[in-house]
Amino acid sequence: MTKILRFRSPDGPEPAAAPAADWRRHPAQKSGLTPERPHLLDFIAHDLMNDLGAAQMCAAALQKNEHAQEQAGSADYLRVLQQSLVHMEHLVADLRDVRQMQLGRFVLSPTAVSPAALVSAAVDAAARYVDGRDIAQVCAPGLPPVLADEPRIRRVFANLVGNAVKFTDTQGTIVVGARPGTTSDEVMFFVRDDGEGMTEADQRRIFEPGWHPSSGSRSGTGFGLMICRGIIEAHGAQITVTSRPNVGSTFEFALRSVARQQTDRAAE
Repeated sequence: MTKILRFRSPDGPEPAAAPAADWRRHPAQKSGLTPERPHLLDFIAHDLMNDLGAAQMCAAALQKNEHAQEQAGSADYLRVLQQSLVHMEHLVADLRDVRQMQLGRFVLSPTAVSPAALVSAAVDAAARYVDGRDIAQVCAPGLPPVLADEPRIRRVFANLVGNAVKFTDTQGTIVVGARPGTTSDEVMFFVRDDGEGMTEADQRRIFEPGWHPSSGSRSGTGFGLMICRGIIEAHGAQITVTSRPNVGSTFEFALRSVARQQTDRAAE
């Protein structure tokens, strides 16, 4: 089942939740992607070129050292190459989604999927770029299947874990999990880290396009969390963050169970 969803405006945003966006009217302005802000797309192009250059250099080095005896050096080249290519894949997907959001044509293809499968896939994918940090998965037993666009939700996890990696040192831990939601017909997913954390001011702006923290790393395009917000809102939910400086951050979002979706349809 494929459908085109247009984002809705809730009655009022909660303090720690991503501010809602009405993408139906003047979508370019509402998404922050106006002609006055071309630098955001410039950031994406710049990052793509950097990663492509790194991948090309590593590939060339591997080709020259094909019969070299130092296997450890080759393994390092392969690791950097893999990380660069994964990053490029995420950037290209982000650029595509930003354009769809800008035009108000963001498409979802929801299917029934197991929460445990979503969490496990997120952790398996993250193993390629956590760069030595511990990553764990926690999934409560007996959770019902949820209705989700699986590739899009995997993208949400990839962006959230990537953000956690950025602000968590190599001795830190990142946890990806799922638990019962606030109601019996939804499942709550989360990504938690014990990294730098954020101020309350940063939490209020974190889902804005082009956002960077007031202190710490300013790498990346600033699109990732905005896209997470768009994907989760398209699923009819919200994404929230709770954080404390020097303690860590937790991002959460809920997805409807398949049973609830069937009940909602029967009532229409």
